[in-house]
Amino acid sequence: MKPLMTTAIAVLLASASTVQALASELRYHQPINDGLTIVAIADILRKECDEIEPRMIRAYRFIKSLEYTAKADGFSDEEIEAFVENKDEKARVQGAAREYLYSKGVNLAEPQTYCTVGLAEIDRNSQIGALLRSK
Repeated sequence: MKPLMTTAIAVLLASASTVQALASELRYHQPINDGLTIVAIADILRKECDEIEPRMIRAYRFIKSLEYTAKADGFSDEEIEAFVENKDEKARVQGAAREYLYSKGVNLAEPQTYCTVGLAEIDRNSQIGALLRSK
């Protein structure tokens, strides 16, 4: 009985590591990464600026479109979930979002700069701005 249990555990661990390895391939999928960065930017802006609120239905649809893109490109639900739940990948996407915001003029010492950038995105009707609205 023990050899069977050992084999079963080895198979489960191997399949879990395979899912994680394939999920890490999503890191190099540019449309998915760009989309996740857009969502992260919009989320930061709505949290840091009281003048902005999210468009939840648009955000949900946008996120679902990223999921559909990943599935159409051959990634499984398990691989997608492993990727978006991975702490290192979350940190990488958040870092890219913050870099974008800093490049647009956000200054941590001046909290109003989040509003300036966020309202400009809304006015431009950028993909980021489409996920937000002014109050």
